[in-house]
Amino acid sequence: MLWPASERRARWADVQDRAASNVRWLWLPRGGLDELKKLALQRGDWRDSGTGWIEKGPFEKEKTSVNVDVLNYDEKTGEATLFISPKNAGSNPVIYWANSSDVSEASTVLDDTTVRTTDMKRFFLAVDPDGNHQTGSATEWLNSLNLTHEPKPVGGGYEVELTVKPSGTIRWNIDGTNPAEGAEYDGPIKLDGKTDITIYAHAEAEGVVTRKEFRVNRRDGAGQMIDGEKPATIRKPISLGTTEKVFAAVTKAKEAGITFRSVVVIVGSGGNNVSTSFSGDVPVKPGAIEEVAKFARAQLGNDLAEVKVQWKSASVERAAEIDAFMGAIEEVYAGTDIEQA
Repeated sequence: MLWPASERRARWADVQDRAASNVRWLWLPRGGLDELKKLALQRGDWRDSGTGWIEKGPFEKEKTSVNVDVLNYDEKTGEATLFISPKNAGSNPVIYWANSSDVSEASTVLDDTTVRTTDMKRFFLAVDPDGNHQTGSATEWLNSLNLTHEPKPVGGGYEVELTVKPSGTIRWNIDGTNPAEGAEYDGPIKLDGKTDITIYAHAEAEGVVTRKEFRVNRRDGAGQMIDGEKPATIRKPISLGTTEKVFAAVTKAKEAGITFRSVVVIVGSGGNNVSTSFSGDVPVKPGAIEEVAKFARAQLGNDLAEVKVQWKSASVERAAEIDAFMGAIEEVYAGTDIEQA
């Protein structure tokens, strides 16, 4: 009655028009047709294409699949914590996994939905042992590579150590050409410290790649030449253990236009705490730290719960603001902790 004859798909606007004009269609109160649509979608009787079209069943049962969510990533080790969940696999799903795409029912059975791994790749396959859903394609998960550098003052120059976690091969150059074709890293890179140098680095492991540019400024005595009017990144892990220091950092960071990366906010103490972490790919503004602390305190029912914060790097719009910010949180830094493009 609402669909054109012999058609399973129809524009939702046309369905609404038919419901309004067809005298045989039962009367519904205001919003009743939308409620009917909602119910039919929930029951799986209809499907919404998202483009204004509705399709009515019966539908073939969807094949099995696997969702992989990353709960945490440890940049120091490259270990990822994954949550694995089957979809359309019945009430007794079985998940198989392997490090290669030929995962099958002959592969290892996943015995825990939470997985910690430093593998670069994993493939997961969900099976419905009751046979109500056909087995779908395997889901591929790829780990991330964390490529870092550490310049160490040696004489008047530097030795720059490159590392990649969890594993991989590093190639590099300083001339800006394709670093994937550069020299293979086999030990600290020696720089004379007389000029600003950018190291272009490329890391690869099992087809997973990442690239970074590391700026190493020239030495000037015991420090580096920093342009106070240019943006800069403070690559020094900081841990603030008191609420007073946390909110001093937040206040100063707002003034200086600072954002943080690899942030962990812990509210409360002992076993009664709320912990929130942000990956290194997510820039965190100081206001977000405030909001997280406010939400966590509300969940704990304690507006005065202690707040602690950690971060691994901080980016500032003007390098001239670094001294005031670090002073506000009573932290010191070396010239080698500062990067500028």
